[in-house]
Amino acid sequence: MTINSINSNVPTGTTKTVDQTQNAKLRQVCADFESVFLNYMLQAMRSTLPGDDVFGKSFQKDMYESMYFEKIAETVSGNKGLGIGEALYRQLSSYLPSTQIIDEAAKSVDMNNSEE
Repeated sequence: MTINSINSNVPTGTTKTVDQTQNAKLRQVCADFESVFLNYMLQAMRSTLPGDDVFGKSFQKDMYESMYFEKIAETVSGNKGLGIGEALYRQLSSYLPSTQIIDEAAKSVDMNNSEE
């Protein structure tokens, strides 16, 4: 039994780069998710407050607040954040293939190719 399909998915000699790239992408996606979550949370919190008598209600004010909350959420999640992104990363990183598994798969592909 030969496994030729792995050869296209796992490039030999670049296993650590593949693993580090996947980890970096997952970490970024988790931080982005935390940012979006915080943005929604801040907007929901703002919607519970009574209106502002000084400036009134306007489209421009709503747009400014939306951009302001988005920037706050990005800044908070970019630093340590609330830990939501990190917890999500720890949970999801268990589904990423480990470097050891990728190395073993690459070695088995090399051995199968050398036998042919």
